[in-house]
Amino acid sequence: HAAAFADAGHVWDTRFRVRDTRAAIGFEASLDLVAGYVLPLTVTSGVAWTRDGTTNRSPAARYYVRFGRAF
Repeated sequence: HAAAFADAGHVWDTRFRVRDTRAAIGFEASLDLVAGYVLPLTVTSGVAWTRDGTTNRSPAARYYVRFGRAF
């Protein structure tokens, strides 16, 4: 399986300012495996490029691995 995603949000403040919005875009790939002939397992790996509007840093890549489904 493969997926592309985009996310944006603004939280923990009483005033909305576009420049403080945090955002990410990325993609992930998943494999459905069977361990020991009986245990179904999903392994997912991906990368997201994040933008934190509260700092002046340039977008950073974040890598992740997950075992099992997200929901």
